[in-house]
Amino acid sequence: MNDASGVARILGQESIVGARKLVAEYCFRLEGILTNIRVWIYEGVNGDWVEADQNYYLQAPGMKEPAVPENARYGSVDEALREIVACFLEGYEQAVQQGYEPDSDWLMPGY
Repeated sequence: MNDASGVARILGQESIVGARKLVAEYCFRLEGILTNIRVWIYEGVNGDWVEADQNYYLQAPGMKEPAVPENARYGSVDEALREIVACFLEGYEQAVQQGYEPDSDWLMPGY
């Protein structure tokens, strides 16, 4: 049996910081790019914040640097996923509209 209050007590001890648990994992691809993009969503052990990690960031042609979400923490899983996906779609769609062919080289390793 998983006692959430017990976990919070164990991981809430002095010297332990940033304790979190995995609450969701999502995977998707961008059209024309065969590489899977994975997003891991974490929640603080007390459920008071949400963070995300991802295995790739997008740096499509015309982008000076990879698109990185502005927030480090989110109010919900939906908010985190929405911002991460928006970072991918904005640069991807701009590059495709400018005539570039999607390429796996557009993906920069994350974490």
